[in-house]
Formats: sequence, C-alpha cells, structure tokens
Amino acid sequence: SVSRMQTLAILKGDNSPDVSNLTSRLLDSSKVAPILSYLPLVLSPKQLEAESQTVAERGWPLPEEGEMVLIVVGYDKETVAEQRISTEDIEESVAVGSQFLKQHMLPARDALELLVDGKKEALNSGRRLWIVEGGPRCGPCFRLARWIKEHSTMLEKDYVIIKLMSGIDQNVAEVIDLLDKQGGGVPWHAIVKPDGTVMTTSEGPLGNIGMPGSVEGIRHFRKMLETTAQQMSSSDIDELIASLSKKKE
Repeated sequence: SVSRMQTLAILKGDNSPDVSNLTSRLLDSSKVAPILSYLPLVLSPKQLEAESQTVAERGWPLPEEGEMVLIVVGYDKETVAEQRISTEDIEESVAVGSQFLKQHMLPARDALELLVDGKKEALNSGRRLWIVEGGPRCGPCFRLARWIKEHSTMLEKDYVIIKLMSGIDQNVAEVIDLLDKQGGGVPWHAIVKPDGTVMTTSEGPLGNIGMPGSVEGIRHFRKMLETTAQQMSSSDIDELIASLSKKKE
C-alpha cells in the first residue's frame, strides 16, 4: 500500500554522464531489485537549488560534483538513512547503492498471513474483507490507495481493507488465486465474506475498473459498494461516489 512505501531521494551532484548513468543503473529493477520497494524521487542540481530551504531543514547532506547522495525517507516523512556515493567506479557504486537499499528495505509481509488475520478481524467485527492488489510502479494503484486512505473512516465501517503489493509482499499470487480473478492488470480488488466467499470484484462489464474513473467504472464501483455494504447509508455511498467523480473532472 501507499502508506508502506518508503521514498528514495536521489540527490545528483551534477548532470554529468557518469552521475546520470549511475542514476539510471540504480533505478533499473532488473539490475537493482530492492529499488522496487521504494518510491524514487530524483533531484537534479537545479531542483536542489530551488528546494535548498527544504533540504537544509531536513539536514540532508549535499552531493559534490561527480557524486550523488541517496536518502531513504520513511512514510512518516522522517529520514531513515543516507549514503554518499562517488562515480569513480560505476560497478562498485551500483553495488554499494544496491546494498544500501537492501539494508533499509521494510521487511516483506506474507499475504497469506494478512488474509488469515483479516478474515478473523472481519468475522469478529461483522464486516467484509476488501482485498486490493497493487504494483510498485503503478500510478492508478497509488491513487486508489490514497483515495481509500482519505475515506478510511467511512469505508472501515463495512470493510477490513488489505492492500497487497505484487513483487514486494510474499504469496500475493496465492491469495489472488483464491479470489476469482479473471483478467490481468492492477489495481484489482475483491470484496469477500469472512469465510472467503467472493461477493464482487473490480471486473465490470467492460473489464477491470482499476482505480474507478470512467462513467462505467464508477457505476460498477457503486454497485460493488451497494451490494456489500451493511453499515454505510446510501448517502454515505453517494458521498464516496461523488468524491471519485470530482477526481475525474
């Protein structure tokens, strides 16, 4: 989920080919797998100058020419760790950067364990489970996660929400296999009873609605809520749907 991802700020000392090459290498998940666990934010020398006050307030060290500084920022916006890297030996620098990212990754969660805990919580509170599958480089997944967070007080009247991140959390595919997923694509979501019975999924008449945005998508999403909500009133649902329509405008 969006709340679990840390940000990796990459502060570039200059725009030289070496610094740009190192940046590209560190952002390439086929070479540096741990990068998938972070939201990357690359700051050029020009941006660092423009944001100098913020950088100073955060106490971030500035890179020299031919260098970069990597900074892991937690989801509470606090600085977790920092690492200065030179570009003298690119291979060594990639290894150092990769090791730094691995060291400060959040521990992987087990989706099957989250499902078991979620089912218990749903059963004890008389709610349904809303399981959301997202991916680490998926804009609509982050928009949906943010929307859920903004409306969590209302949604949590009826749902125990479990957000799973493919490629980061373990056993996501095993959980999704239990949920009658037909097509591809993320974000994908399902609302199930505490016993695991699938009540509805994000697959509407035109396919997966993902982050509801189109008229058809929003219509299907309303139906998902109307057929599964027990505590929310129809005016609560109207309010939720209106907030999605506003996002579209």
